[in-house]
Amino acid sequence: MLTYSELKRKILGCYNGKNIGGALGAPFEFRRGVLNVGFFTDEVLKNPPANDDLDLQLVWLCAVEYYGKFVDSNILAEFWLTYIVPEWFEYGTGKGNLRAGLRPPLSGALDNPFGNSNGAFIRSEIWACLAPGNPAIAAAYAYEDAVVDHAGEGLNGAVFCAALQSAAFVENDRDKLIDAALSYIPADSLVARAVGLVRQAYKNNLTFAEARDKLMREIPGNFGIISTPYAGMEGGYPVAEPGMDAPNNIGIMLIGWLYGENDFGKSICTAVNCGEDADCTAATLGALLGILNGNDSIPKKWQEPIDGKITTMCVNATDMVRVPKDVEELTLRILKVIPAFLNKQSKCSELCDLSYKDDKYCVYTAQSLKKEPDFPAPAGLDYGTLALKPRINELMKYGPYAALYSFPTFNAVLDYGSEPSISEGETKAVRLRLFFNKISRTQKRFDVKLYADETVAFPKGRAFNKMAQTLYQAAAEFEFEIRADQIRENRVEIIVDISVPGRHTNEMIKIRYFAK
Repeated sequence: MLTYSELKRKILGCYNGKNIGGALGAPFEFRRGVLNVGFFTDEVLKNPPANDDLDLQLVWLCAVEYYGKFVDSNILAEFWLTYIVPEWFEYGTGKGNLRAGLRPPLSGALDNPFGNSNGAFIRSEIWACLAPGNPAIAAAYAYEDAVVDHAGEGLNGAVFCAALQSAAFVENDRDKLIDAALSYIPADSLVARAVGLVRQAYKNNLTFAEARDKLMREIPGNFGIISTPYAGMEGGYPVAEPGMDAPNNIGIMLIGWLYGENDFGKSICTAVNCGEDADCTAATLGALLGILNGNDSIPKKWQEPIDGKITTMCVNATDMVRVPKDVEELTLRILKVIPAFLNKQSKCSELCDLSYKDDKYCVYTAQSLKKEPDFPAPAGLDYGTLALKPRINELMKYGPYAALYSFPTFNAVLDYGSEPSISEGETKAVRLRLFFNKISRTQKRFDVKLYADETVAFPKGRAFNKMAQTLYQAAAEFEFEIRADQIRENRVEIIVDISVPGRHTNEMIKIRYFAK
């Protein structure tokens, strides 16, 4: 169980550590080589830089303040389009897919060479702080966050970091923390392999430089060569395909943690001195150490130059997105929203007027930090009321081309099976899974009808009817075929009309294919 005062100490440490690590590494981002950084540069001391690692989390907090535990990938996508400025790399690709009408997870997967990059794991702290000591919940929301603009290893990195940081609120043993976080991602993923490689190097008494060398050779990245002049580049290492950066940089973050020997300054400097995405690795590690040891453990020499100041560069601030002036204000806002966000995981009093001076509530933490066979989904923590979403691990089985739709009495998973692209004359198979949530108490049949213009044919028919039970996750499964006889304006669009006879429920889904 975590008390209010303990939470405040650790959340303050998280975001001060995040700020400090980001400021330390910012001047060395994109560098490839073993560096020799020991403290902030003069440039940082005069003007602490803004950092997208923290900026994006401020927008997510505002989304949670409005929607509470019901925030999901589609709500985050709307905030992303409206309030987040950057158009670069995975951010811009995700936005482009959203603007084309593709929902998450398709928005993060389609034509996105940067889906395996770092932009999701660097914003994991907000979910860890909203679900402290409950890594399954933090991991579930990190998934909802990451699929907006990432897929594959970018998604694995976000889930790993969120689970790790959430568990760090209640566990100090490093190996137990790493094992717990690894349980939430595939064992054969590159992120898991990078973590295992660094752990083994440390156990074998390799130096930090030797561990880095091994990591760079066996789990290569691409980030450090993006802007390094060839003449000054450290040579001899294989180069990953552009965008394949999350595994390598999470490995670097782990090098800083293991070889830093629990010394805050040494740890973040070690991460920066490995090069690559230096601001992100040091910021993520600084946040982790701040959670583990609390704000008072961060030496004043590191805190005073930054002074908790928050500067932004990526946020389109409006009346719905309020940017906190400093880490103290950010911490208090997180503390205020935790009880409603966690629902049954918290025990609170005087919720409308939380005071940071006294312990007003405590948070119940998970009995086991490792992933259970089924870990919960956002908005579905209490399956005795509304099960609005299937469990996240079920969604992960579908892969990046299955989109979830939530309606008042039923949910739908539309699975394209592959990229939503098509050629003239080509036939595509689509699967539709429909299941009732807890509002519907009686077995009913689903009517499904497909509509499109004369350029589209449906070889297996355009009207279907099946029974669905009300048992949890009992579903009506449909498979239909779509043939593009002609493609107009580079896309094919089909309307799926879903109704439940005997109820007023009637919903529609739009299928989009883009010309190859």
